[in-house]
Amino acid sequence: MERPKYIVKVVRQRLDLDENDNSRDATIGRMSNDEIFEHLCEWEGLIGYADKIKRWVKDVYNITLSDADTMDQEMIRRIRKTFGKCPLQGGRV
Repeated sequence: MERPKYIVKVVRQRLDLDENDNSRDATIGRMSNDEIFEHLCEWEGLIGYADKIKRWVKDVYNITLSDADTMDQEMIRRIRKTFGKCPLQGGRV
């Protein structure tokens, strides 16, 4: 997954690299969304709050923040609930 440059720069710095040092970008590219989110939270001083923030988002917005497969399934369930079928899967869910 291609991540926005500003996110990659933050994660680089969390790994004790210069924000422009791309020597560990392959490692960053293999990180899960949860790992990236945790790095972003901790960079902003929200140490240990990543899971709590994800729960708040779920409870307030009814959106589950997790890796892509789970998100895709969550989106399909919402579309099916709203429209009765999912156009993302050729009309079949």
